[in-house]
Amino acid sequence: MKNTILFGLIALLMILNGSACTKNSSSSTPALEITAKDIWFSDAEDLDDDGYVSYMKLNLDLDVNRSSLEVVVEVYVRLHDPADTAGYYPYFQSGAFAIGSDGTDDAVYISIGDPNIQLPQAEWDFGILVYNAGDPEEPVLGFDYSAVSAFSAVAIEEEVTDGGIIIYDAWWFNNEDIDNDGYNSKASLGVDVDVPNGLTTDVYLDLFVKTAASSNYTYFGSTDFFAITGDSENDAVGINFDDTFGHNEYDFRITSMVYNGDVIEDMVDKSTSGFIGEELGNVPLELASEDEKASLTVSFTNQIFTPINILILNYGSRTIPVGGSVDYVFDTNPGSIRVTASTSGKTDAGTQIGELVSWQYTLNVTGQTELTYNLTLSSSMFYMYMQNTGTKDLTPIYVNYGLADQIIESDFHIPPDNIKYDIGYYKAFTNTEVRAYYSGEPASYTYWQQGVHFTLPFTQNQSVTLINPFKNGKTTPTAIIHIGNDALQSAGYLSAKPTVK
Repeated sequence: MKNTILFGLIALLMILNGSACTKNSSSSTPALEITAKDIWFSDAEDLDDDGYVSYMKLNLDLDVNRSSLEVVVEVYVRLHDPADTAGYYPYFQSGAFAIGSDGTDDAVYISIGDPNIQLPQAEWDFGILVYNAGDPEEPVLGFDYSAVSAFSAVAIEEEVTDGGIIIYDAWWFNNEDIDNDGYNSKASLGVDVDVPNGLTTDVYLDLFVKTAASSNYTYFGSTDFFAITGDSENDAVGINFDDTFGHNEYDFRITSMVYNGDVIEDMVDKSTSGFIGEELGNVPLELASEDEKASLTVSFTNQIFTPINILILNYGSRTIPVGGSVDYVFDTNPGSIRVTASTSGKTDAGTQIGELVSWQYTLNVTGQTELTYNLTLSSSMFYMYMQNTGTKDLTPIYVNYGLADQIIESDFHIPPDNIKYDIGYYKAFTNTEVRAYYSGEPASYTYWQQGVHFTLPFTQNQSVTLINPFKNGKTTPTAIIHIGNDALQSAGYLSAKPTVK
């Protein structure tokens, strides 16, 4: 295939308005004749409504004076500029596809834009060549559309410049539901607006609201102007709704406007697909007078290293995220509550690693209105991470090697990828030893001894990161001691779950 043919060199093949082109053949066989029944654009996308499209389909309906023929199509483009002497250059070459005789429904299309080349913002002319796939040395049909208005000076741009100003995300935060009925008397709506190409501009938002059961939105108010830059998350704004709406479910609509502009750049509401639409529809709100305080609120905080499953008898189960908390709200003070909670390390397949940490107790809450309980790890236990900077998988792993509380972890391995992996909880002794064997070398291992390679402080919420450098030219294992989640987070460590073998 001649992929670099310039239209200037094949001008004699070009026939305006899609006329047929033929190629000589033997006298016993009719000359091959291909005609263009129709060529047209469709499905144009102009997201910012500026007249320049970032995507469209170039449709071709070709016929041949045979029952069928395999052809290849090449599309060429050039800038619509009388001063441009560079001519056309190749844009797209199809694979071979079949066309039939007149009346056959065999139209195809070629995407102008993603997933093909995205053309920068300009006006473009189009040209097309059609080849016999069985004889691809020269085109059998050609079109130069520079003089045809529908295919000349076509305004096209890239997706990045067609996005305009978009409302990228919306979410609720700072919610307050004192009576725990699911309706918030205080809530803030966060909105993140983005602009393409890292530009900075000033925008404002118009807000509209309606009850979920009604049909029409009404104008609620506008924000002040605020600056946005590219896709930064740091320029989001918050809109407070405190003691604003009576007990009901509400739908919200947001539109974005530019400084001194009167055209809506973007609009989102409950009909918008994805997470934004879910956030803006059926929002439960109520007045402060309707959000009366319950008789008792008990908060449980997770101050250790893995999510905690908690159950209060007769009041349901919850999961407390790491560093987070859950509230149990009681309409009347029950006098006492029975609490059961547990957690453990887990592989990526959900298999328990190490010891199960559990809490079971009955709380006397008589006469109380608000209580907070911190779930912590006893000083008789520690949480273990492991980081393998060597060259061999580590498996199996012995914790408290040789002691009565020895645990053998053989269901997972720690790969030599220098990633810090969450392992699990283990009993802490002054003579705790951890051994990690090298996969495929049953007699070779690395080990860490408490008091030698690491020293536990024997305080609550203690953890240790064991680092293996062996098989990598180093001979000394190392370890890092941490106390509490705050220390882990401030140290900036990333962690992952080990993989089941």
